[in-house]
Amino acid sequence: MMPDCGAILIGPMLAALVLAAAVAGGSVIPPMPQVPNAVAVVPDEPGAFVLSNALTYQAVAADLDADGAKEVVALVRGDGTSIDAVAWSHGLFGWYQLGSPIEVVPTLAPPGQGSVMWADAPTRLLVRDVAGGQRVTLVRQPRLNEPDIGAECCLLLHDLVISAGTLHLLPLAEPAASMEAISVLDFDGDGTDELLATQSVPPLGDTSYPTDAFVYRWNGEQFDAPTFTRLPIGSGDSPFVLGDSNADGGEEAGIIATLGRPDVYRISLTDGDVLVAEAGGIIATAAVAVSGGIAVIGPADRAELHAWPRGGALGPAVDLRIPAASVLGMVNLDGAARLLVRQAGRDQLHVVDLADPPSRGTEPLEWSAAAAPFASGPVRPFIGEMPGGGMDGAPAVLYAGRVIPADAAEGEFSTLAGAMPIGFVGKDRSWFGLLHAPGLLAPVDPAGGRLGPPVPIPGSAISLAPTALAGGAQPDEAVLGPEIFGATPINDGEIAVGTDGFVARIEAPPGSRVHEFDSDPSVIRALYVVPESGRLDVALVAPDAAVPNPRYRAVLSVTTPAGRAYLATWDVRVLTEPPSLEASVSTPFGSSAVEVSGRSVPYAAISVGGRPVVAEPDGTFLARVDLPPWPSDVNVVAVDPAGNRAALAISGVGFFDYRGLPWIPITVLLVGVAAVVLFLRVPRSSPAPRQIGDDAVLEEIDLD
Repeated sequence: MMPDCGAILIGPMLAALVLAAAVAGGSVIPPMPQVPNAVAVVPDEPGAFVLSNALTYQAVAADLDADGAKEVVALVRGDGTSIDAVAWSHGLFGWYQLGSPIEVVPTLAPPGQGSVMWADAPTRLLVRDVAGGQRVTLVRQPRLNEPDIGAECCLLLHDLVISAGTLHLLPLAEPAASMEAISVLDFDGDGTDELLATQSVPPLGDTSYPTDAFVYRWNGEQFDAPTFTRLPIGSGDSPFVLGDSNADGGEEAGIIATLGRPDVYRISLTDGDVLVAEAGGIIATAAVAVSGGIAVIGPADRAELHAWPRGGALGPAVDLRIPAASVLGMVNLDGAARLLVRQAGRDQLHVVDLADPPSRGTEPLEWSAAAAPFASGPVRPFIGEMPGGGMDGAPAVLYAGRVIPADAAEGEFSTLAGAMPIGFVGKDRSWFGLLHAPGLLAPVDPAGGRLGPPVPIPGSAISLAPTALAGGAQPDEAVLGPEIFGATPINDGEIAVGTDGFVARIEAPPGSRVHEFDSDPSVIRALYVVPESGRLDVALVAPDAAVPNPRYRAVLSVTTPAGRAYLATWDVRVLTEPPSLEASVSTPFGSSAVEVSGRSVPYAAISVGGRPVVAEPDGTFLARVDLPPWPSDVNVVAVDPAGNRAALAISGVGFFDYRGLPWIPITVLLVGVAAVVLFLRVPRSSPAPRQIGDDAVLEEIDLD
């Protein structure tokens, strides 16, 4: 069955509108690689494809028909609110669906008295080993809404089996009382798993907090009636699969008590299928079995090792000197068991040699180069155990683009950013299954755990890739530089956009998941799917901001059907205000072409007197405009890529700009010159010449 990969999940109309506006009025720029090896187009992935785009709750890999090739089994959304079980197998002509989906949870109907209630009814798949084969068990727990009963009912167990090429449900046991948790583990080490179901019991009036435990044993056709043990621990604390801590070949369950006296308990099966609980006497937040003991994470998040023989006391702690630790599991390297411990903060993996634990063995293992760009944000590389083991079926761990133990010399694997492994499937494990689950931190464990309402994964999908493709090193460092529209490059790799944002054109294999990050990088804003054309235009709308010309970082990630991931980032400035603009004018003596000089932002388009001007990289500009010999205005305009406009009108004079002369001193000088000239040119009167004997005037009479 081939899915329709052409649907964009979120924002198709918005993308189309912004793209149209960008092409009509914005600029188109070539890809902008952040580093020299950025790719503009995500490489093709021959053979990889999306198997299902249905809203998925859980997906597992198991050999349903015992032919040596694993099928893919999933719980997906059916019609309305129903949940369907569906399976795919690999044949001569490729992958195909096994018959029609089986409705395992019906669409909710208005409840009536005495009706079976499926709202939030726990539903999950378990994978268990049976005498060298595998089974997929469907666990469901509807509730009987019967007022006079006062109890919930009931635990239903069915196997999903293949018959005549189709999928069927096979009942395994009589309905039982509701449980809080159910796990798959091989208590007695005979190769056939048992089921452990538990239910909390109210306190018994003292300091004990008991748990009712039921062990289901397989008889070859179905489960026998379960054996019952009341454990004096728990009261809401769910058992988990601890592993083989006492080296007797069988597995144990563990409980970390949180009520009553905090402690780590080991739950083992004894004769008569009776369970026994052993207290470790330590406080821990997590525990896993190692050879002859357990590894625990203490209250300070430090990793410790303790020997724990069967029926004996817990040994003294061996501090691994790894702070902020979490245990990923046990693997076999070079013929010896190794413990893998992750150190948070530095995001390193320590490979601990159990023969010399304090040495921590080899140097810490780093993330692959392709996974490193995803160190922060909601779409992170997968880190955890590989479901069903590695290529040889032995336990394996995926660590941010690396597989341990490595099947290849490099040990690199698909990044799986935003995806989770389903496991190796098909004949000779030649295919690798992925569950695309953006934002989900961990898959639903096929080994069981606490029963809760099934949670659909938004934007989920199931894809398959040839193992050689998924297991090979990514050819580049996951940095993507797609073509963008409606943006203009400015200083230091920054791009300028309008309030409508810009559009990124993603070219990637069909079915690839494109995640748009929010301005808060821990949130996925939108999810898109690359259609069959292999081209998707994503509108990146600028966030609202109260400050002028705000800055933000736009981020897109692409996860392909093979689990390879690429990251594109842009430092964006949103242009909301007119650009800065300053200008001045000067007139060369005797020339009608005046010089207009000024400065604006480097990304603005400048025009002087209606003619475009090419600015320098720093935003300065110089232009010449012909003007008459009297004052005239020159319009200077700066327009940024978003259309914001700033304008100045400056006045200039051609030939000689007399306006710039020092008119005050010149005026004073001219006034002085005029005064001198006028003074020199004023006529003066003089006495008329007189003869001897002339009569003197009155003023000349000498009064002796």
